Amino acid sequence: MTRSPSPGTGADVQGIPSSDSTAFPTWFGPEDRPLFGWVHLPAHPSGHGVVLCPSIGLEGEASQLAYRSLARSLADAGCAVLRFDYHGTGDSTGSLADPDRVDEWMADAGACLDYLREAGVTSLHLVGTRLGATLAARAASEDGHVDSLTLWYPWTKGSQFLRYQRALRRMYALGDGSAADDGSTEIPGFVLGAQLSADLKALDTGRPELALPKAVLVIDAADPETGEVARREFGPEWCTRRSGTGVDRLFGVELMRASVDREDLDAVIEFVLASG
Repeated sequence: MTRSPSPGTGADVQGIPSSDSTAFPTWFGPEDRPLFGWVHLPAHPSGHGVVLCPSIGLEGEASQLAYRSLARSLADAGCAVLRFDYHGTGDSTGSLADPDRVDEWMADAGACLDYLREAGVTSLHLVGTRLGATLAARAASEDGHVDSLTLWYPWTKGSQFLRYQRALRRMYALGDGSAADDGSTEIPGFVLGAQLSADLKALDTGRPELALPKAVLVIDAADPETGEVARREFGPEWCTRRSGTGVDRLFGVELMRASVDREDLDAVIEFVLASG
């Protein structure tokens, strides 16, 4: 499989000069199940490498919208960035009907970390939104060598994701999205098979045995009365918490109306640059 040049070197890519930050598509990961992604190269590499873990379904599309802006800003700040599609989603190979989706998606995040490691970055960071935050936390724990983890409007459990997806179906008048007789779950635009539904329900990132990085940022919705982060169950007690107001504008509206909160982006960038 053709590999792209090192994000850590600022080398030219297919004739594109490296004097300015730039982005290019790439295939990477295992030969038998390649993943599709976009690499954002900085003009002046700082040694930081950032993997952006999306959600899936409509949330996945919204998180990729946010990630395009975040990746450009991170690259302008000197970070090499990899955003990607999980196996069986987007432009990556595979299908949602393939087995072991949750384990494979966490392995995909690990493949992204390896990609940036092999490229020569010296400080690795994971950023995840919604279900992507749930998967990023597990991937960081399994890898053990991630410098920082950002959990952006996270779901603590896969069951929370499924409940919200069923609510979206009701909002769009598509039915209640409940589990079918065979155990599968229909969400807007997708059908999650019985095994994937069960694996998502069992996914719990709030468990204390997770070995998270020393630097963890949680951006979550604010309590309307206090202005502080409303949910405290996600992330260790010592993590940095920041209240955000952009969750409804990004995930609570139709995709064509979605927008990204600039303060959220700036908070992520500042935290990454200060970690590692």
